[in-house]
Amino acid sequence: MLNSLMAVTAAGGSVGIPGLYVTGDPGAKDEAAKVGALSLSPGTGCVMSLSFATGQCPTMQYHHGLMRAILHERMQIATAVNAQAISLDEAP
Repeated sequence: MLNSLMAVTAAGGSVGIPGLYVTGDPGAKDEAAKVGALSLSPGTGCVMSLSFATGQCPTMQYHHGLMRAILHERMQIATAVNAQAISLDEAP
């Protein structure tokens, strides 16, 4: 996926990688993921003079406003995340 991002980024552009990449997942299906290895072509980034930024998403900066928008029905969270809301009686 990161290689695809580099392929569509303009020369001299930036690639932001927010989120959390764990160091390893022994239960992963992919052997590389079991040890936390990413398939990345750093040469592509160098040739295209790309900048990379990483880090965890600053969720605490937004959570209060998001919670208020959901509670006051200014945002439909199920629609935003492409999910269907069901009652507890309908849940497995």
